[in-house]
Amino acid sequence: IDLNPISTFMIEITAKPLDYSKFGKYYNEILSRLIQKEKELGVFITKCAKCKKEARVTGIHWDDKTPILIRYECSSCAKGNQGKKPDEFDIEIIKKSEKLKIPYWYPQDEFPKTSFFKSVRRGIGNNYYKLWTNRTLYLLSFLYKEIESTEDKEIKEFLKFTFISMIHLATIMVSARRPKSKRPDSGSWGRPAFILPKRHMEQNPVILFQRAVEDRQGIIKAKKSSDKLLVGKVKIAKNFDELKDEKKDKNLLILTLDTLDLSKKIPENSVDYVLTDPPYGGLIQYFSLSSLWTIWLKHNDSKFEIPYEDEITIEHKKDFERYHNLLTKALREI
Repeated sequence: IDLNPISTFMIEITAKPLDYSKFGKYYNEILSRLIQKEKELGVFITKCAKCKKEARVTGIHWDDKTPILIRYECSSCAKGNQGKKPDEFDIEIIKKSEKLKIPYWYPQDEFPKTSFFKSVRRGIGNNYYKLWTNRTLYLLSFLYKEIESTEDKEIKEFLKFTFISMIHLATIMVSARRPKSKRPDSGSWGRPAFILPKRHMEQNPVILFQRAVEDRQGIIKAKKSSDKLLVGKVKIAKNFDELKDEKKDKNLLILTLDTLDLSKKIPENSVDYVLTDPPYGGLIQYFSLSSLWTIWLKHNDSKFEIPYEDEITIEHKKDFERYHNLLTKALREI
């Protein structure tokens, strides 16, 4: 039970079995169209420093608003990613990409008016979409359109989960590592906050999507790992009565619910043991951080609307009394 729809969504995806064959079919079709769109746009391209032929940009290091390093892969010469300083061709591509008009839906939400978003509002304005460069947002919006067009509802859920597992890595909040790290293709989002690092990294979203499915930390490996523990064992109930009914043989109920409202879904004196992990004040702003994903997921699906006003958290010292009262009520309800 969690009030955060991202939390319960993650549990559902972990618990549900994945039809790998069907998922692979839809994934390959979407990826093929996404790669074709990337080629049509021609905004993630550069000229190879060695053979001078066109190459695919994998990432760009920025120093504030100045590109300082192009990372790319060239199919005509050396294997693996290479690096070069931006030249006139690269500058023209960037200018071209900034003028792209995006014909697909993307979230227009404004940042909540809280101090948690103060630095990004000051740095880029009021809207979430400015966390992505124009060319990145174009490809992400095209990808999300393709995912939402998926006919199979179960596969669509897994594809959406894959999508949110990589979109934060496509933002300008990813720090570019310094040369001494010798990891130019690996960025980092160093702390649980909305930040705008001066030296940041722009990553090709098509490659990120591929990694989110196929790599060692992708959804295929993740599901095969969880399958070893859960496949054939998890039987999801629709409500508490179904969970309690031995004839139904269900053993997992997932509810997106406020703890203060437990009695609306679960009868009193019907639970023997509770394992809970209360929020530690405002150390991590779970709802605010999750909003980066829900602004996409709530499109055509209201279950991903976040009720910010109901989060039991502390943003300012003056919030402590409210936090204390609500947490006390929540524990009493439990």
